[in-house]
Amino acid sequence: ETNDLDYGRKLYLIENCIYGVDIQPIAIQISKLRFFISLICDQRTNKNKAQNCGVRPLPNLETKFVAANTLISLDRGQSQLLLTDQRLPKLERDLATIRHKHFAAQRRRDKLALQKRDAEIREKISGILAGGGMSGEASHQLAAWDPYDQNASAPFFDPEWMYGITDGFHVVIGNPPYLRIQGITNSTPLLALEYKRAFRSATGRFDLYCLFVEAGLAFLNPKGIVNYIMPLKWTHSDFGKGLRSIASDGKHVLRVISLEALQVFTASTYSSLVWFSKSPVAKFTYTEVPENIADIYSLKRWLVSRSIADSVQISSSRLSVKAWVLTGAAGSTCISDLIDKLARQPWTVKDVFKGISQGVVSIGDKIYLLKGCITGDIFVGYSEQTASNVELEGQLMKPLLKGDDVKRYCPLKTSYHVLYPHYEKDGKTHPIPEDIFKDRYPLAYAYLKPFQPQLTQKKIKYKTNPTYWYSLHRSRQMPMFEQTKIITPEISLGTNMTLDTDNFYHNTKCYSLVKNSVIAEDYKFWLAILNSSLMWFFLNSTGYVLRGGIFHVQD
Repeated sequence: ETNDLDYGRKLYLIENCIYGVDIQPIAIQISKLRFFISLICDQRTNKNKAQNCGVRPLPNLETKFVAANTLISLDRGQSQLLLTDQRLPKLERDLATIRHKHFAAQRRRDKLALQKRDAEIREKISGILAGGGMSGEASHQLAAWDPYDQNASAPFFDPEWMYGITDGFHVVIGNPPYLRIQGITNSTPLLALEYKRAFRSATGRFDLYCLFVEAGLAFLNPKGIVNYIMPLKWTHSDFGKGLRSIASDGKHVLRVISLEALQVFTASTYSSLVWFSKSPVAKFTYTEVPENIADIYSLKRWLVSRSIADSVQISSSRLSVKAWVLTGAAGSTCISDLIDKLARQPWTVKDVFKGISQGVVSIGDKIYLLKGCITGDIFVGYSEQTASNVELEGQLMKPLLKGDDVKRYCPLKTSYHVLYPHYEKDGKTHPIPEDIFKDRYPLAYAYLKPFQPQLTQKKIKYKTNPTYWYSLHRSRQMPMFEQTKIITPEISLGTNMTLDTDNFYHNTKCYSLVKNSVIAEDYKFWLAILNSSLMWFFLNSTGYVLRGGIFHVQD
């Protein structure tokens, strides 16, 4: 009794059509395991056969799934030797033959012999490449790469060297990592610099997934397609300018399915499905999943029932490096025209306001944020850290707003205060020197002193000056708080901004908007515009909306 026909089909596709790469070796091992399971499911057992009940040995997938950094390529050199040296084609054919044999090899001695021969040929090829113009470092990396070392990850990716692919892939599918450049800079600064140098999409505080789109397009053959699970934030955020430039110039966008707040994938952010075409397309389809889709099964049924006619057709010529307006609503052409008209008006937030400023960050909210009030010169309030009432100098206590305290047009009030051991000099905010702090504010100093060890450790951990162990992690600037300003909650359903004329401080769940000095119109004029239904329509159409229509101001 033979295996199911699907077994043979899968085996052929795995060897000849499918290639996998991930920077983490463990991900490669998991991928191989999933392929093994898929093959086993299509094998039939025969108890009359003595050897393994007729179950065929699984293939060797070391040269089909490799651990490597997809974003780093190697300069292969451009000398004439590489174009004319007749040794290279023969060695590459020999390498392909060895890997084909290794794919199906069953005995360990046969595998080891093939792996040894593989290494010898790779060494010869790298030597020829080095003599033909490739840098010594690059040729050394090529020679050092061993596809059979399952615990190593190559610092580069080269489809020809690793897979024998010379004319590009037909399809590139993936779920690229979502990681902002700040995290890469902190962990591997040299790698961050290399990304900025090598990628056109590395603009602003870019996210790594933008680079993977650019890389994916480079890996394709002329008719190839990239399909990624990725956020759509790049279509309208500042850091997406580079990718928008690439996608609009080349007219690469083929299809977009926006999942909005339907979190189908277990990611830390909301993702969508995006298809990019290597060759230019005149228009692409845009589809928004409706809010009543509750799970992946209903999503599948809904997608199967859709046709191209059910999606919005967007002309590629409408796209540019500027923020894109993508909408799948009825009358979307009219909506897009209206958004374009609003975007063309001369005033922007940067013209009217100095900026959108974040609030203070303590080094421990349970210590620094207290609920109470000031009577005379003394603040009496409850400390969550000590689980008791404490008395502190009122001069150091600043009324602190949280996100829930800010409502549309409503007067501001709060029962929270933040212990603020800072002072202002020449428009700048500084920590109070410890000797002065101890002398002038003995109550506050005595309250904080028992926490010195843990506060010092946090200062060291977050790379701020541990000399001022008692200071806030981010005090911001006192003049920014102590003036008239517009305040908005960070997360809001609709616009919920209000006017602050009482010099409130606030935490990171609120943002302050302070007018530029050259703006003559009153704050109330701009508050009315910011809270208008037209503004919410614009934000809802162009911004990053979370589940239930909630808007994230920071984005």
